[in-house]
Amino acid sequence: MKKLGFVLFAACLLASCTPSANDGKLQTYTEKFGYAKALALAKKENKRLFIDFSATWCLPCREFKKALHDPRVVEALRDYVVLLIDTDREPALKQQFDVDGIPAFFVVDGDGKKLNSKEGYGGVDDFLAWLQRGRGRG
Repeated sequence: MKKLGFVLFAACLLASCTPSANDGKLQTYTEKFGYAKALALAKKENKRLFIDFSATWCLPCREFKKALHDPRVVEALRDYVVLLIDTDREPALKQQFDVDGIPAFFVVDGDGKKLNSKEGYGGVDDFLAWLQRGRGRG
């Protein structure tokens, strides 16, 4: 009986320590990982690439960063490779995407084709509605 108890305890401990595909956290990459690598990963995984252009000094950008912990946002972005770009550190990519205002969001396919874009952050509900509207494109 003690063995059974130990085995059950060990199984529960192992299950709680094993990362799950949906552990409530969103896998994100930054400009250090790079656009080219993120694009290649999206293509390899047959996903779209979501890009957030922001800056540390931008208040709406910081609000969006908080939203990345919202379970609804985590779920909505689960099927994307998520790349977070600080425009102060990556001005060339900002120029490549013709970003005028931040935060700016882009969805591109695995070949880099722009499918959807948006400037500004109006809250979680607004962001989710924009993301949903763009799902059928491409």
